[in-house]
Amino acid sequence: AVERGMPYTFRRSSYSAGVSLPTAPPSVIPFETVEDFQELLARIRFERDAWEKKFHEVELENKELK
Repeated sequence: AVERGMPYTFRRSSYSAGVSLPTAPPSVIPFETVEDFQELLARIRFERDAWEKKFHEVELENKELK
């Protein structure tokens, strides 16, 4: 790891040795139901779309000023 400039130790995959890979860590954001997840996902997508719209409006305004 140090030779490659990594700030942490490099662990080789044990998959090639025939050992199964460790399972994924638990989710950082626990959800009670799929509906809770879908609701959060919808809100995140709405916010993303709003920021993209704002960006495009400002970009168009900047082009018009040039």
